[in-house]
Amino acid sequence: MWEFNQDIWEKKYKFGDESCPEDTFKRVAKAIARSSEEEQEFFNVLIEGRFLPGGRILAYAGTGLPCGTWMNCYTTGDPEDSMESILDCLSEGTITLKAGGGIGLNFSKLRPKGSPVRKTNSKSSGPVSFMEMWNAMSKTISGVNDRKGAMIGVLDVSHPDILEFIKAKQNNSATTPVLEKFNLSVGILDEFMKAVIEDKDWTCRFQIEEREVIEKQYRAKEIMDEIVSSAWAKAEPGVVFLDTANHFYNLSYTGEKITATNPCGEITMPPYGACNLGSINLVAHIKNPFSEHAEINYDLLAETIRTAVKFLDIVIDLSPYPTEKYRATALDTRRIGLGFFGLGSALALLGIKYGSDEAKAKTEEIAKFIRDNAYRASIERTKERVPFPLYSKEFLDSPFVTNLPNDIQMDIAKHGIRNSQLLAIAPTGSISQLAGNVSSGIEPIFNVEYARLNYGEETCIEDYAWKIYKKMYPETTLENKPEFFITAHDLSWKEHIDMQAICQQYIDGAISKTINLPRDISKEELKDVFIYAWQKGLKGCTVYREGSIDGEILRKENKKQKTRPRPYQLASFTYKVKVPEQKHAFYLTFSHTKENKPIELFINTNDPTVQEWVRSLGRLVSAVFRNVEDPIFLIEEFKQIFAPSGFWSGMRQKYIPSLVAEFGEIMEDYFTEIGILQNKKLIATHSKHAYEYCKVCGQYALVYEEGCVKCLNCGLNKCE
Repeated sequence: MWEFNQDIWEKKYKFGDESCPEDTFKRVAKAIARSSEEEQEFFNVLIEGRFLPGGRILAYAGTGLPCGTWMNCYTTGDPEDSMESILDCLSEGTITLKAGGGIGLNFSKLRPKGSPVRKTNSKSSGPVSFMEMWNAMSKTISGVNDRKGAMIGVLDVSHPDILEFIKAKQNNSATTPVLEKFNLSVGILDEFMKAVIEDKDWTCRFQIEEREVIEKQYRAKEIMDEIVSSAWAKAEPGVVFLDTANHFYNLSYTGEKITATNPCGEITMPPYGACNLGSINLVAHIKNPFSEHAEINYDLLAETIRTAVKFLDIVIDLSPYPTEKYRATALDTRRIGLGFFGLGSALALLGIKYGSDEAKAKTEEIAKFIRDNAYRASIERTKERVPFPLYSKEFLDSPFVTNLPNDIQMDIAKHGIRNSQLLAIAPTGSISQLAGNVSSGIEPIFNVEYARLNYGEETCIEDYAWKIYKKMYPETTLENKPEFFITAHDLSWKEHIDMQAICQQYIDGAISKTINLPRDISKEELKDVFIYAWQKGLKGCTVYREGSIDGEILRKENKKQKTRPRPYQLASFTYKVKVPEQKHAFYLTFSHTKENKPIELFINTNDPTVQEWVRSLGRLVSAVFRNVEDPIFLIEEFKQIFAPSGFWSGMRQKYIPSLVAEFGEIMEDYFTEIGILQNKKLIATHSKHAYEYCKVCGQYALVYEEGCVKCLNCGLNKCE
C-alpha cells in the first residue's frame, strides 16, 4: 500500500463516513468496474499509488451525487455574435460550474468594442465586457461539495480588441479583483509569430456583416510586447498556439476546430469537449532508488497503462454530464487524457539531474513508452468493443498518428481504435500531494522543502524523493544535497521548454506546465521565451516570473529559517486549567515529534466568549514552535502577563497573576516533561496537595483556621 497524504485526502476526496484513502479507492473501483475482477484490478493500481484518476472522479464516483460530473473540465460552446447566443453559452457555463467542472471558451466571435449594433441602434461593448458576466457568474456559483470551477478565456490574436484583452487584468490584485475567476490566453497563429520575428505589420480584422469589416493595424511586435509586459507583471496572459494544436489534432478530418483549452491547458479541444483525466505515478514504478541499479519497472508500467486506459474509457459511459451536448461529444470521440506525474521526483530517484542530456533521453524514453502502450491498449479495447463513433480511415492521416510505430498504425488500420485522443499531462497539484508529495506533472521538483497554501492554510511540504534520500543518508542537509535534487528555480527557461517539448512529441493532447523565471528576467528575454516555445512545437506556454502573483500557492522556504513540517502522527500531553469563579475549564494540548520538538498547541474550552482569542493564541504558539528552534522564551513572556484573572494556585502554592501566566507555567511543565528544560521540579499529578479543594473557585486553597474554613484564593469563609 502506498503512503498517502491524509490531510489532502480528508479535505478533497473523503466522502461520508470514509475513514481512510483505502475506503475512497474501494468506492471508486466499485463504481467504475463491471466485474469483481475489474474491481480488484482498479483497486490495486489505486491503493498501490500507481495510477490516480482526476480529482472529480475521486471525489464523486460512487457517491450517488447525481449532478457531480466526473470530468474535471470542459470547453463550452463559443458565444456567437448575438445576445441570444451569449446568454445560452453563459447558461451552459453556469450549469457546468454548478456540476463541479471548469470551463474554457473563446470569445473571438463577439464584435469589437464600439462597433455598431444596427438592430438596437447602439454600439457593442466588446468581448472583454461580456467576460465580466462569466466572472460574476463564477463568483456566485458553487459546484457540488462547494467546489469552485476554474475558467479560461481565449481571444484570437487577430481580433481588433486584442490589446484590451491582453491588458484586462493589469490592475487585478487581491484587494481590487479584475476578471479574477479567469485565466487569460491569447490564441496565437503561425503567421503572427512569423510577423513578430520578421518585424512585420499585423492586421486585426473582424467582419460584422457581408460588406462591413473592422480592421486595426499594428506592428506584430507591438502586440507581442504587450503580451510580454502583462505576463512579466502579472503572469498573464498565457498563449495557446492554435495552428500547432489544430495541425496535430487527431480529428481534424471531421471538420472540428480547436479554439480553446481547458482551464489548465492540458487538453486543447473544440467546443463541448470534456477532460477525462487520470495520471500515472512514475515514482511508484521506480526500483532500487538512489543506487547503481535504480531503474524503471517497465513491465509494471505497461500493466498500469493498460488498466488506466480501460478505467478512463469506462468513465466516459458512466459519468454524469452537465448537458447532453457534452455527453454526445464525449461518446462520439471517446477522448481520454492519460498522463503522468512525478517526473521530477522520479528522475531524482534514478540519480538523474532534471534538464540534463541524460534527463532528456530518459524523459523521451518514458514518454514514448507511455504513448505506444496507451495506443496499443486502446486498440485492444476496440477488439472487445468498437472504435469510437467518429473513427474513419482518415484518422491514420493525422500527423501525430503518422509518427506512431508502424505496427501500431497497421493495427489501427485493421481494428480501428477505441479513443480519438489518449494522452494529456495535467498539472496534478492535488493528486501529486495525495501521493505523498511527489513532483507535479512533468515539472521539476519545485523545492525539496517548501510551503504550500491549501485552502488558505500554509502547509510545509517535503518532496517524496528528498524524504526518502534523507532516510537513507541522514547526514544530508540542504547545503550538501546531490545535484540531481535540482529545483524549478535553478533551471533555465530553455531547460524547462526543452523538457516540455520532448514530452509534447509523444502527447496527442497538450501539457500543463509553468515556465519558472527569475525575478530579474528582462522583458526582451521573456519575449524570447514565447518565441522559443512556439519554435519547439509546444501547444501553449504559461510563464511565471518570481514575485509576479499575489499570494503564491507555492513558495520557496526562506534559507535562513525553515518551517518544521507536521508529521502524520504526534505524541501529546494535555493539561487542565480551572480559573476561580469561572464556569468553564481550559484544556491545553501540546504536541511534539519523536525527537521531542514541539509542533503545536491546541487550547480548548466550552466558554463561547473566549473562543476567538484562545484559538488565535494556540495558532500563534504553534507557528512559533514550528519556526523557532528554541521557544523557551515564551514561558517568561506568558508569566509576565498580569490581569484581573489572576488567582492563588494551591497546586503551585503561589499566586498566578493571570490565566495566560498559568499557561506559561504549564508550558514550563511541558518543556520539562519532554526534556527541553532540566531545572524545574514537575508537579506530581496525584500527589497530596498542601491545601484542600475549594468547590467554589476550583482551586486547592482551603485552610482550616480559627474554627473556620477559609479559601486563600476566592475569600470563601465558613465557620463551623
